[in-house]
Amino acid sequence: FEGHRALGSVLLERGDYDLAAREYEVLVALKVPDLANTYFNLASAEFGAGRIAEARRSILRCLEIAPSFEAAQELLLRIVR
Repeated sequence: FEGHRALGSVLLERGDYDLAAREYEVLVALKVPDLANTYFNLASAEFGAGRIAEARRSILRCLEIAPSFEAAQELLLRIVR
């Protein structure tokens, strides 16, 4: 799954949000060990793509796993504004 993680990161950095989200969705489906970070990246990609409801759902899943994840808390604030 490292290939999906690396590709997702590159796509997110380039602003290819829909493609990045697809890579992170694969990682969620694979139940990778670092699900909190994966959900954070998925939410970031969904938010970048304008998929607000999906981004909110993903970031809340992230925060269920890691409630003190500060970057996720900040992203949630950006999403709900």
